[in-house]
Amino acid sequence: MGFDVGFGMGFGMFNIMFFLIFGVVIVMFIVTAVKGISTWNKNNNSPRLTVEGRVQSRGYTKTVDGVGQERTAYEVSIMRPAEPEEFLL
Repeated sequence: MGFDVGFGMGFGMFNIMFFLIFGVVIVMFIVTAVKGISTWNKNNNSPRLTVEGRVQSRGYTKTVDGVGQERTAYEVSIMRPAEPEEFLL
C-alpha cells in the first residue's frame, strides 16, 4: 500500500511545495536586502543640505499592537524662510 495518498502523488508533491515555498521566502529576503542596500547607497550619495530654520511644532504618536508592544513615531515640522517641511523621525 505505501504512502501514496490522494491522487497517487505521495510525498513527491509535499517535497515540491516545500522547496517552492522555501525558495520564494529566500528570494524575498534577497530582494529586500538588495532594495535596502540600494536605498542606503542612494541616500549616502545624495548631497547634504545645510539650511537655517526653526522647529515650529513637534509631536509623537504612541500605538500598541495586538501583542502589547508599544511603538512611538516622532514628527518634526521645520519652518524655513522659503517653505515648511515635515520630517518623520
